Amino acid sequence: MTARKRRQKNQRRARRLAEQAWEADDEGNPNRSLRIIRRAIDANPSNPVLWNDLGLLLLRHQRDDDEAARAFLSAITLAPEMADPYAQLAEIRARQGLLHEAISLQNRAVALAPDVDRFARRLDTWRRLIGHDDGNSTESESVSQHSDQACSIERSLRSEFPFLADCVDALQW
Repeated sequence: MTARKRRQKNQRRARRLAEQAWEADDEGNPNRSLRIIRRAIDANPSNPVLWNDLGLLLLRHQRDDDEAARAFLSAITLAPEMADPYAQLAEIRARQGLLHEAISLQNRAVALAPDVDRFARRLDTWRRLIGHDDGNSTESESVSQHSDQACSIERSLRSEFPFLADCVDALQW
């Protein structure tokens, strides 16, 4: 068998395994789904979608954030034009309290996929969380408007990112 045919065979095998991994996950078998997706990566380690899938499965079952981050970094290395791994890695960094890094990664995701609203909303939320001005407010904004805006941002953050709210609540101000 030629090298090209072997590579094509491995690519087909990896695609089938990835489908099986998601089926196992849908059936409620996370350990099996992770084993299968790792086999898919072994069959075709140069496929960024498989690395992204590994990271998603790890996050979905609240496994090791560091391993998921490595999977997303592998996907980014293999396909720097793929937006989803940037957004997923940003989510991990935000959960770890690294909001500046999360914002940088999310910026890249938004640049690569400007039509994905959830990427832009997350970026806006994190910018507001650390106090970045989005350019929409004026200096003549009243104190009460600012206070109302802060309350609505806090409500939005608490509903969209409960893990961040827990982290902020745990801080000793």
